[in-house]
Formats: sequence, C-alpha cells, structure tokens
Amino acid sequence: MTTDPRPMTADPHSEPGPAIRRNRVLAVLALVALLLLPLTAMTRQTGTMTYYLGQGYPPGQSAYIMMRVAGHLAYTLVFLQIVLGLLHRPLQRALGLGPLLSVHRSVGLAAFLLALSHPILFEWARQLRTGQSTITATFWPPIDHGFYELHQFFGAMGLYLLLIGVLAGVYGPRLAPKAWRAVHAVNYMVFFLVWYHSLRIGTSTRIGMLPVLYTVLAAVVVGLTLQRLRRRTGSRFPEGLTSRDARR
Repeated sequence: MTTDPRPMTADPHSEPGPAIRRNRVLAVLALVALLLLPLTAMTRQTGTMTYYLGQGYPPGQSAYIMMRVAGHLAYTLVFLQIVLGLLHRPLQRALGLGPLLSVHRSVGLAAFLLALSHPILFEWARQLRTGQSTITATFWPPIDHGFYELHQFFGAMGLYLLLIGVLAGVYGPRLAPKAWRAVHAVNYMVFFLVWYHSLRIGTSTRIGMLPVLYTVLAAVVVGLTLQRLRRRTGSRFPEGLTSRDARR
C-alpha cells in the first residue's frame, strides 16, 4: 500500500472553519477602520463635509474637500497594497483564500486613480477659486519657487512613480519576468514620498491624530520590510551560518 506524498489541500467549496470565519470578520473590521479613521479625523477638523456642497462657501471649496478625501484614501490604499505584497502568504492561510494577486492589482489600480484625482481636484478647486489655470505647475511643480512648491513636487513624483509601479505589476511578469519585481518595488518609495509630502504641506495631516496615524502606518511598513529582508537573508545560509561566515 502506498501513500500520496502530496500535501492535502482544502476543498475550495467546503465551508470555512470557525477560526477562518473569525479571521475574515476581523480583517473586514480592520479594513473598514483603516479607511474610516483618516476620514473621521478629517471630519473632526472640518465639520460635516456635506456642508461644503451647499451655498455660501467660496468657489471650489467642495472640490478642495474631495481632493483631501482622495489623498487620504490613496495613501491608505498604497499602505494596504504594500501589506498585501509583504504578507500575502500569511493572509491567504489565515483567511482561507486562494492567490491574492487579483486583489493586489485591484488595490493598486484604485490607489493610482485616487492619487491621480488628488491633483486634478486641486487644480479644479484652484481654477474655480482664482479663475486661472495652473495645470503645468500642479503636475510639475517648480522646485525653486519655495517651500510649498518643493513639497508639492514630492507628491507629483509619488504619483508618477506609482504609475510605474502599477504598470510593472500588471505588465512586468510578461514583458520583463526577471526585472519587474525591482521596478514594482518603487511603491515603497511612493509611500514615503507621499508620507513626507502630506506631513509637510497637507492641510489635515499636520495637526490632530492624522500625523500620528500616518507615522504609525509608515512604521508598520518599515517593520514588515525589515522582517522580510531578515527572512530572505537568513534563508540564504544554513542554520547557524551568517553572511559574515559565508564570506570567510
């Protein structure tokens, strides 16, 4: 009598166990909290945002509020995108799911669209307010015009790098199977460029709880990245052998 050496796999049509159901509920609650926390903090600063859709406010104020919402959600989704990339296998096991590549790509695309709408809404609000078009300065801010424009430039670079990262994630495996992961890693640079951009010139992200929340998310990304690098470095050498020993 022989046995099949292949590992047993769960039936994809079977009912998930109680642990997986609990993990899924917790994951949904964590996701909702992650998306709502920045918006809740912003509402505490500005008041009910629907007020700005009425009469009596300066021209472009509603577009300006929507611009801030898009920026918060884009930053949050880039964070979620990075977490999905770093923890996709543990998440698959904990949630009883198959490959998360389609989710990863969808989150990346949504993050890019929100990030793109951020300067578009900013330019729209400024045109409604001033009657002047400054679209070139919005999408390619001059870095020698002062503090604000310099840090606006960091945000623009984050947007363009995010586009490169999204294209690398979608088309890279077919067009450049050996190099696409290195290009796709620009999303880490995107995250910290946007973090710095928001903390320096963001309206909502310099006061209250939002600077703390954004910095906590940045610390989580740093911690997970260091953990991934430590595991990869450790897997290259036999147990008890370090990189220094290997060079001897």
